[in-house]
Amino acid sequence: CESTEAGAFCDAGQMFRLLGLLGGLSVTTDMGTGAPLEESLERCIVATRLARVVGLADTEVSDVLYTSLLEHLGCTAYSHEVASVWGDDIAPARQAFLTDFSKPADVWRSWVPGVADATGRSRARVLATMLTSARKVETEGPVATCDVARSASRRRLLPSSVQAGLSHVFAMWNGKGFPRVQGEEIPRSTRIAHVASTAVLFANRAGAVAAAREVRRRSGSYLDPHLADAFTSQSDHLLEGLGDIDAYQAVLDYEPDPVRLVTDGELDEVARTFGDLVDLKSPSLHGHSTGVGDLAAAAAATLLSGHEVRALRIAGYLHDLGRAGVSSRI
Repeated sequence: CESTEAGAFCDAGQMFRLLGLLGGLSVTTDMGTGAPLEESLERCIVATRLARVVGLADTEVSDVLYTSLLEHLGCTAYSHEVASVWGDDIAPARQAFLTDFSKPADVWRSWVPGVADATGRSRARVLATMLTSARKVETEGPVATCDVARSASRRRLLPSSVQAGLSHVFAMWNGKGFPRVQGEEIPRSTRIAHVASTAVLFANRAGAVAAAREVRRRSGSYLDPHLADAFTSQSDHLLEGLGDIDAYQAVLDYEPDPVRLVTDGELDEVARTFGDLVDLKSPSLHGHSTGVGDLAAAAAATLLSGHEVRALRIAGYLHDLGRAGVSSRI
């Protein structure tokens, strides 16, 4: 591999590190879930560190790395439907991560006021909407999200172990999530990603002490208690430097050898997949980004060189990525 500033390109531009591409594009899922940019990268760092702490082999560390980075890959799958219920899709998604739904008191203390503040609705109306719509959202949303994540990860040349990890992102240790599995039936890569996700979410919100406290509080319900204990026993080390390091470069450095590569031609499929994911924000946009890229490239074919045409096609596939951060109510 030839070294570059981004660390993503190999063999004089003919091969690309898949992680270099996905690490850069992961901010799309940050926007789609209302997270600070690079939260996915930080979650990946903590998950990979935790995987090392518990002694996983390189092959499983790699699964943890990709599963945690792409944990919210299907975040746009149910955006339109969520916005039709709440008037917004991004704020409810963010608030859902902050809420432990296994504890009714937490729903009242966190979810109801959080959604009320974000959507401008009264708490009574939020509670009423939740009571009338929660079952449908809780049933359909995770299914759609996991199906999209699994399909997208398959298109990105990721192994079946990562696909399985992403299809369990809504599973819970106590068996009350989706799919209805529990305990060690949940892939270990997913269980580690869950601990890292909770830790980074609350570390960014309220600091390392709050992160350790929340991981401990969710232990045994949402989180694997053994992995939760492993995190809390070394939380300072596992969260060290998150706000100071170059998160993108750190993720690249953490990938075990051999790193995953994609060919120059496979780059098109990675770009098209992300465009398709953003197009899920609205039923009227399905296929839009692919159509824009292909049409622009076809129109330019008689005017530009082959390399320029291909670059234009990829730009078309990616041109609407920012839409992930725009509420579907718009």
